[in-house]
Amino acid sequence: MVITIITHAKKQSFYNKRTNLFLYMVIFLLELPVLFLLSGKGKTDLLLSFGIYLIFCITALFIQKKRNIKFTLRIRYPFMTILLSLLAASAFFLRWNTSGRISAIAEIFNKGIGQTCIFISLVLAVLSASGIDTAVQMIESVFSKNQLQHKNTYTKTAVFFYIFLTAILVITLNSTCSPFYPINRWVDPNTTFTVGKAVLKGYVPYRDLYELKGPLFIFLHTLGAAISFDSFHGIWILEIIFCFAFLHLSYKVLRLYFSETALLLIPLTAIAAFLGFAFRTGDSAEEFCMPLLMYGLYVGSKSIAENKIPSKLEFFLIGITSSCVFWIKYSMVGFYIGWILFLFFYSIQKKQFKKLLEGAVFIVLGLIPVSALIVTYFAANKSVTVLFETYFGNNFDSMHSENLSGLIQFTLNNLKHGLQEYMQYNPVVFVLALAGILWTLIKKQWQMLFFLTASYLGTFLSVYIRGYLPYYPFIMGAFTVYGLFWAAELLRTMKNKISVHYSLTVYSMLFSLTILSFFSHNMFWLDTKKEDLMQYKMKEVIKQSGIENPTLFYYGTLDLGINTAAGIIPNMRYFCGFNNIDIHESIEEQAACLNEGCVDYVTAFTIYPDSYPDFPAYKHAGWFIGPTDTSYGYYHYYTRK
Repeated sequence: MVITIITHAKKQSFYNKRTNLFLYMVIFLLELPVLFLLSGKGKTDLLLSFGIYLIFCITALFIQKKRNIKFTLRIRYPFMTILLSLLAASAFFLRWNTSGRISAIAEIFNKGIGQTCIFISLVLAVLSASGIDTAVQMIESVFSKNQLQHKNTYTKTAVFFYIFLTAILVITLNSTCSPFYPINRWVDPNTTFTVGKAVLKGYVPYRDLYELKGPLFIFLHTLGAAISFDSFHGIWILEIIFCFAFLHLSYKVLRLYFSETALLLIPLTAIAAFLGFAFRTGDSAEEFCMPLLMYGLYVGSKSIAENKIPSKLEFFLIGITSSCVFWIKYSMVGFYIGWILFLFFYSIQKKQFKKLLEGAVFIVLGLIPVSALIVTYFAANKSVTVLFETYFGNNFDSMHSENLSGLIQFTLNNLKHGLQEYMQYNPVVFVLALAGILWTLIKKQWQMLFFLTASYLGTFLSVYIRGYLPYYPFIMGAFTVYGLFWAAELLRTMKNKISVHYSLTVYSMLFSLTILSFFSHNMFWLDTKKEDLMQYKMKEVIKQSGIENPTLFYYGTLDLGINTAAGIIPNMRYFCGFNNIDIHESIEEQAACLNEGCVDYVTAFTIYPDSYPDFPAYKHAGWFIGPTDTSYGYYHYYTRK
């Protein structure tokens, strides 16, 4: 039996205000199980879910009132409803299977917490079926072209605002550099941020404070520190700018082939690129290089689509962007090897080799400004030698092998494990990047196939030839948009049923943000308070000591974030432990400090509270428990004896 919720406009006269009130209550009740199914354990997650719930219900009522749409409790889209219900139930289980509340319910019924959580999720999934189907009906009514009275067009300002808003929302919700989070808990950004803000105090990177990241990456953190010295809020602003650049260039690539539906896919591009575990907690060198590589992809795609060699300005900007990548993290410049290889054969095919030579000149000219500024800075501080020894020499030391066969084995092992980690830590991008290449093959876009394959392999090989870490594959997100060509094709084939207008872009963003809200591995941190974290507890200890200009040394770990929270500038070059280096000088300096007491505080991280090391000049003063980006353990701190 079909229970009619909303009747046709001709019967509207039979309804009074009480009936309308009942109608509103029914719609809100239908969607209530969906709210419970998607809400998280924390207050912030619950408020976020409740906000989405209210927006959706109010939008449903608005659409009904404006268009007199007929909704029913009958399941009109069973396959979609079952699929979405099970997906929501899976999200509920992942978020609640370790909850103390579920554990308490499990004890009452004498069942396992996993079994109880599965049962609750399935019950909620069944109860939410009508609400989910009603939501699908509503979205279908908006997508249906015969329901629309007109088709909206987008101004450049609207496009700019939409993409910028997408960047703000994605970065603010997902990056722990944003004000919504207490601190970025990843040791790598904290280490670079410490060196970056030290530049504001006259320190010279590498010479005065050791770091392995590129000088331009350090200077970006100097800029972030100039905005906010004791927080990552400045870095958050830079992340938004770079994310916007990446998304805007992705939009321009889509516009080359799918002008009608390009804007719809921008939120999906953002979620696919930034949701993976490879993003970590935000603020990686890969994140800042991705829009730079995206510019190269756009120039190459535009050249193919317009059947011409890039302009002199485009070649010059390729030189600028490639030099920026080189000075941020040079292991990603393999992208440009593939890019140049394609342009070489493309210019021969077009019989425009002379234009390629001219372009090469402009690329070289583009390489000069950034490189000259960086070298000049270090030359003025008499530190050019230490720049090259540290940024290039110490990084290349990890590739050292006594013979050629050993080096080959080392490289193949890195590529093998790199591919495994790529598929594990950035699986959506892995699938989409290959799907993009497959699209060019199916469509017989041979030039695009060569271009994407060359630049893709060049990037992958240069990234993993030296080593592999979980965040390395994030840079491959530059190829994300090409995998969404399939979705753009689907939307284009449905153009007789779908009209692209403002409502669709809003729903695209809401859908993407919903996915981000419930699958981001960072958002569980939104409820964390500063005073509960080790970094801010240690900041209070230092503050209570009354020491002016306190100093601190990390034993055996990278920067854990105390320098960031307390605004500390280290007084020793090797102020923490570093990965992948074995420098005798660092061992001597750190040992001397522990023997002589050169800093006010020493901190060490261990898994167990009673397994802390002893130091000659320091006494163990206490410990705090807390997480890093990869583990959970005990932070021991020491004061001078």
